[in-house]
Amino acid sequence: MKRILMSFWPSVYDRIIAQTKLIEFRRRYSDEETLVYMYITRPCMEIKGIIKLGKRIDMTKVPVDSAFYSQALHDGYKPDLYFY
Repeated sequence: MKRILMSFWPSVYDRIIAQTKLIEFRRRYSDEETLVYMYITRPCMEIKGIIKLGKRIDMTKVPVDSAFYSQALHDGYKPDLYFY
């Protein structure tokens, strides 16, 4: 399993911990399951957690009327910003 360090704003980290943010979008992402060390930016500036992320999902193949797509929009997905 791949291991990486990924930085998060404190507000995003809080939403992930509270489970109100369930989907994370990045322009570059691994094609395999990944263990992510969560580095929290200022003012914390420390690693505060570890999460396991699944394989990359191609959003162009997700039906726009699905619950997953709706959650993605809620979590900040903008269809015109992500190209695969």
